[in-house]
Amino acid sequence: MIYFTEKYVDFFGNLTLNNNKAWFDEHRSEYEQYVREPFKVFATDLLIAMKKVDKDIEVEGSKTVMRINKDVRFSKDKAPYRTDMGSGFGIQKSDDFAWPRYFVSIGVLSGVQVIGGIYMPDTAMKNQIQKSMVESPEEFMKIVTVAKFKKHFGQVDGDRNKRVPKNWGEALKINPYVLNKSWTYGKEYPVDLALSDDLLPTILTDYRAAVQFQNYFKDFCTIELTE
Repeated sequence: MIYFTEKYVDFFGNLTLNNNKAWFDEHRSEYEQYVREPFKVFATDLLIAMKKVDKDIEVEGSKTVMRINKDVRFSKDKAPYRTDMGSGFGIQKSDDFAWPRYFVSIGVLSGVQVIGGIYMPDTAMKNQIQKSMVESPEEFMKIVTVAKFKKHFGQVDGDRNKRVPKNWGEALKINPYVLNKSWTYGKEYPVDLALSDDLLPTILTDYRAAVQFQNYFKDFCTIELTE
């Protein structure tokens, strides 16, 4: 199925050049017709399909669509609107950041982004993940070095600890991701993908390659963590 037309791309191209409330209000009907409503249909179909990839997902697709209005309170970029549309979800509800998450966005500047993993978990969860990786460094490496994962995503992303505890040396020789504070993966495509019927199948193929990655971090989400 083709969800988006050139008018989706044109809207974000123009918004990029006119990122202000006056322009947006003047073109709100275009946003609703060519951007918001098609994206809600896409997000709904994405979640229906994703529930076959990750059987723990319970959230409904329309609830995962991110607002186009940006929170600019702590941002240097005070432009009021996002220049893409995104669907972000965990396994239970759209704002559940404790679980390893999925995120798909479609925009002119960033193209189609397919992202997943666990981003900036709280200190207690981060410590539990790192402790497990130190004790069993091979377990995670078996997941991220398989051909399927490497073909789709290449590597694991995420900020890293600057300080290396003394007892981590041997584990780091096997698993360099012990030092990570986030464990994510991602892939980008040209925005043209969004205008084809390959959009949804491509995203699902990528996420099928990341099932073991997602499941690895789910195990830590069931633990009652303490500082």
